[in-house]
Amino acid sequence: MYFLIDELKKLSQKKKTYFAACCVERVVQIYEFNYDNTIVEPRNIIETIISDLVSDKPDTAKTAKQREILRDLIPDVDEMGSEFTPSMLAGVAMLHLLNCIISYNDADIINALEYSLQAVDSFSEYNEAGLAEEQLWHQKALEIIRENEIYPLNEIRAINEADPKWSELWRD
Repeated sequence: MYFLIDELKKLSQKKKTYFAACCVERVVQIYEFNYDNTIVEPRNIIETIISDLVSDKPDTAKTAKQREILRDLIPDVDEMGSEFTPSMLAGVAMLHLLNCIISYNDADIINALEYSLQAVDSFSEYNEAGLAEEQLWHQKALEIIRENEIYPLNEIRAINEADPKWSELWRD
């Protein structure tokens, strides 16, 4: 079970979804890592989702189409090899995020958050340091979102630039 579940339950449905989107946005780079940024659809999809959430105009029909595009892009590790496991986990986190935009289902929010953490853990080679750093980022982001009436884009960007160490060598 997700480690911040009790704190997450205190947020409105929209803020829970926004929090999940912020967390999932961080693992888009893990997805892209194996592709040398040649597959940009997931990044564009997540940026659109966040923009739609902030403007309070989520479009479930558009999101359903984006979900089908993304579903086809998630790597099959049985065919492509285990080196694609972090990308696959990041893709599954994105897929759950799209599902929660369509249905606003708490289970999809939790799955998006859990898979985003698993993607970081896998990418940082299960050394626990990367996962611990990402969990700390989740705590900071959740606190920022909880304390703000509006969607705190600038505050989230600021902590994205500061953290984490697990990705500093290849971050955008």
